Amino acid sequence: MIEEPDENDSFEIGYHGRLDFDADTLRVLILGNSFSGDATSYLKEVADGAGLDRDRFCVYNGMISGGGMNDWIKTLESGVERSIYRMAGAIKMNVSGPLEDVLNQPWDVCVLLQNSDASYNWGSFEHALPRLVEAVRSHCPNPHLQLAYMLPWTHTKKTTEKEWAGNISCARKIAKEYGLRVIPVGTAVQNARCQGLDNGMYLTRDNWHMCNGVGKFVATSALYEGLLSSFAKRSILDNPVIYEMTPEEASAKGAMALDENNARICKQCAFQAAEKPFETTVEQ
Repeated sequence: MIEEPDENDSFEIGYHGRLDFDADTLRVLILGNSFSGDATSYLKEVADGAGLDRDRFCVYNGMISGGGMNDWIKTLESGVERSIYRMAGAIKMNVSGPLEDVLNQPWDVCVLLQNSDASYNWGSFEHALPRLVEAVRSHCPNPHLQLAYMLPWTHTKKTTEKEWAGNISCARKIAKEYGLRVIPVGTAVQNARCQGLDNGMYLTRDNWHMCNGVGKFVATSALYEGLLSSFAKRSILDNPVIYEMTPEEASAKGAMALDENNARICKQCAFQAAEKPFETTVEQ
């Protein structure tokens, strides 16, 4: 069943899409898929642009292609190893071996994702989410572990109306009923699309994943704003970085180069998404 929005629910008033984190070090583990891969593609460069000391933090991204919460539960229960990559920062964590061993370390934040095909269907969450939350909390020794959910983007212009309403309703329910902070990457992407940024494929490269350049940059900017800005004490709006694609990236299908103007728009879209995670809104 596609989750329908509840127009009478005022939960989102005062809610923002940023993790509040004030400490000397920050260790982040993402249990994700290719969407979190897109959203961390330029995270090293964006974090460097914020002046973050690499020795004080790390962001690791776990990848199950096309995977979601049930797949991470099965991974934990089966002991199967998964690919986990350090995407930013220099703190080294042990990410080899079974997921149980990976989780049994002092992570400060664990970000959860759902398969984008299921992210607008509450039925895909109602059993998997509490099981995964409990499993992560029971294995991680940090009693102050924060859990977050990365809100994905919709696929195509034709499917957005149906998918977006469900995505938002599910994300609001996750925040309200389970207390997870929603990192609104999908909201930032939708903001950018509504602002007129387009590569001819709705900022995707294949009707699923973000295109090189602008697409990945707005997703990464949103992840930075939600995940690292309070730790860095620097908003994405104050970050001067403009990612420059390699020739190989620029030649890929759908690639859209960044310049001062569209990079500024991307950052505004990411900032506004964090301000209002459940609304499509852009302020110039």
